[in-house]
Amino acid sequence: MQSGEQIPLGRFFDRHPLLLRALAIAALVWGIGYLSWRVGWSGQGANPVAFGMLLLTEIYGFWALGTLTWFSWSNPAPRDPRAPGRRLRLHL
Repeated sequence: MQSGEQIPLGRFFDRHPLLLRALAIAALVWGIGYLSWRVGWSGQGANPVAFGMLLLTEIYGFWALGTLTWFSWSNPAPRDPRAPGRRLRLHL
């Protein structure tokens, strides 16, 4: 596989963006339900320090999923990798 080449699953989701968005929304809804259960019912009788650390980790994972969904929602126009960009010049 060449550098920058997508795997077959990536090409599949490129051809089916609505399916990808539906899966992302389903994962976010499921995550909200899971975190609600986690906060409301699973901490009874648990070690408060361990519960808090695990809960923060799970909230961070949910935040990462939400951020990834947010940034990947739009399909920006493909960029030409050969086009010259603005480069930083260091003057020593």
